[in-house]
Amino acid sequence: MRLTVSSPVRLLGHLVLALCLLSTAYGCGDDVDSAPEAVALDDAGDNTADAQDPSSEDATAPEPSAVDASAPVLPDPEDLVGGAGGENAPGPEAMGGAAPGGEMGAEPEPEPAPEPEPEPAPEPEPAPEPEPEPEPMDPVEDDADCALIMRAEVRDESGPCETCAHGDYITLYGIIENPCGGVRNYRSRLDCIVSEFNVHNLVSRSTAGYPITCRDGARDEAVAPGRRVVQSRPTGRLSAGRYQLNVQFEDGGRTERRLPFVVQ
Repeated sequence: MRLTVSSPVRLLGHLVLALCLLSTAYGCGDDVDSAPEAVALDDAGDNTADAQDPSSEDATAPEPSAVDASAPVLPDPEDLVGGAGGENAPGPEAMGGAAPGGEMGAEPEPEPAPEPEPEPAPEPEPAPEPEPEPEPMDPVEDDADCALIMRAEVRDESGPCETCAHGDYITLYGIIENPCGGVRNYRSRLDCIVSEFNVHNLVSRSTAGYPITCRDGARDEAVAPGRRVVQSRPTGRLSAGRYQLNVQFEDGGRTERRLPFVVQ
């Protein structure tokens, strides 16, 4: 419809009519001061008008539904032990996390294994005692046929022995004695008196050798009447049994002396 404005009075009438139409369309009705109908949000978020007139005398508020006694009652989060941040709440360590200042999932370092106790050192063998000054022999009258005596000797911790104590340290000796009334010389092509001691086990038929370090060099030693020259070699402890000692001298004829002995 095409409207023609003929006068200001007619224009004003058309505005009032338009306002009335708008009020009617939006539920205002004739009463401008009446409150709009109640509007509620449904689950989808749309605005829907209340189906019941709030001004109706018969309208009553809906009664709350009765609580089902069989339905499980959920505990209040605040009633839980420790609450969300209470003192008894499980820490990050219990949840598989890391403690403050630690690494996530870090395992405790294993304790170091105890160090093995050192084995006791074997008891060292005592060093042989220095050879005591031998007592002078009673020399016989000087005779041109008198010569030096070379012999073997075995000693345990108590002294010379042919039946030696089992468990004692055994020492082997090579001895040169002068029984003559005059001086006799010991001559050798080496600087030692004895070059080797050999101990033969007569039971097991075994031999233990104890060599002496000898160097080339002539040796000419004067032995006074009644005096002796010795050379020794410690062997440690020997097992019980029967033995024979062989001593190799380094004189001009390379004399060898033998001595049987027993350890028991």
